[in-house]
Formats: sequence, C-alpha cells, structure tokens
Amino acid sequence: MTPHRAGFSLIEALLACALLALVLAPVLGAFRAHLAAAGRMQARLRLERAWRERLDAAEARVRAGITDPLPSGRQPGGLVFRETAPEAVPCGPGQLWHLALEAADPRESLAAAGERFLILVPRHAPAGEAP
Repeated sequence: MTPHRAGFSLIEALLACALLALVLAPVLGAFRAHLAAAGRMQARLRLERAWRERLDAAEARVRAGITDPLPSGRQPGGLVFRETAPEAVPCGPGQLWHLALEAADPRESLAAAGERFLILVPRHAPAGEAP
C-alpha cells in the first residue's frame, strides 16, 4: 500500500494470494489425507463387523446341526465372502469343529480372514459311555 492512496495494488493482492496459497496448500493436503485415512478405517471396521457377523452365523448353524456353508460370492453391500464347509474331528465324546471364513472389499482393497474352533459335546453321552 502506498502512502498516497488507500487500498492494495494488483501486485500486492496477487502476492497476498500466493502467500495464502503457500500456507493453505499443505494444510488442505493434510486434511484430505486424514479424511482418506478415516474413510479407509471406516471401511475396515465395516468389513470386520460383517465378517464377524457371518462367522457368528456359521457357528449358530453348526450348533443347530446345519453343516452346509452359506453361498460364497458378492453380497448386496459389495463385500465378497468365501466360506469353507465346517470340518469336524472327533474329540472325546464330542467333536471339534473348524470354521473358516474370508471376506474382502474389492472397492477398498481390504481383506479379512479368520477361523473359529468349537468343541461341541452332546448333552447325553452315547450308549455304553459314562456321562
């Protein structure tokens, strides 16, 4: 600003805008990175929650005596599940069940896999065995 007139010249205004851009560009870049990380975390939590619910459903089916896995493939929410048939191994008077499930979110390039082991003992011992 010159002493003879009030206001900024065009050059001074452009310099102020350039300085503001130099300060704001890294701040906006960091903010965008934080938003992307938060979105990815939310997608990861959504995938893990769906995976856990599906594994709980597989456990409930085995406890009910249904050993067929649910169909694998793409689900309505865009997630892809692959469930293997539960395997049973004799374990004393009961059975040791192995449940395995993989889940993936192709949109976010995320995957979760895990397994659960169950020992199911019948309520009544088979004939000829002590309870």
